[in-house]
Amino acid sequence: MDVTTKQEKPMVGFSNMKSKKEYHAICQAFLELNIYQKMVLATAFKIVGNDKFDMRKELFITIVYCDIAADNGLPEDEEGAIQTFEKISKAIKDLFKRYFDFKVLNNQTGERTRLVAKVGWLTSFAIDEESMLVSISINPIIIPRIGGKSKLTDFYNYIVSVFSEQGIEKIYTVKLCELIHLWNKQGLPFVVLDKEDLRAKLGIDRTLYSRNYDFRVHVLDKAINELQQIMGIMVNYEQIKKGKMVKQYRFLFNNDKKG
Repeated sequence: MDVTTKQEKPMVGFSNMKSKKEYHAICQAFLELNIYQKMVLATAFKIVGNDKFDMRKELFITIVYCDIAADNGLPEDEEGAIQTFEKISKAIKDLFKRYFDFKVLNNQTGERTRLVAKVGWLTSFAIDEESMLVSISINPIIIPRIGGKSKLTDFYNYIVSVFSEQGIEKIYTVKLCELIHLWNKQGLPFVVLDKEDLRAKLGIDRTLYSRNYDFRVHVLDKAINELQQIMGIMVNYEQIKKGKMVKQYRFLFNNDKKG
């Protein structure tokens, strides 16, 4: 099993970074990952959150394909598993190259500086295609902010249920969360979408949630509640009617970056 490792240099300024903004930065970066990268990290966070896992001794987090498949409803037949594991392997290689931004703190004062650090998700990874398992080392800057059974783990717990029959409606929740996150990141004060355009973006069949009440309760309200609780992004929406019929939705964002 080949191991790929980054040569890490000590980074000054991260020792006290545990504020809500750093947590939100991780969550936002997490949302931007593809679904297989999210699955791998979620499984890793789940392992780290286990009381039996000792981060001081365990350098690698080993994940077996069958565990990812069981949590996410992925193919378990031989042909399907091989094809999906190839996608997971590629996702990990791409994840190794990805980074997100953290503002660096002054170690003496604790104040933010103008420096922005590029933080990678992984420091090392190994892939065993024959045994269909992967081992990854998550950046130690991230691990303390997972906090064992953290909010980040909880956040992905609802995403991993997307592929189960019981969690079918959460497919739309995840998609809407990602749309709202994208709009919010662009700094838009609001976005207006035609009702049918919004349903199409969410991939909702015409036969599902055809009543406006069901659409709001099972899709919009649920997604917005998740986004506010987990991401700290405040968003509201308004219905735009023509007569008695809802024709459009206006999403309003709070882009205040204070705090």
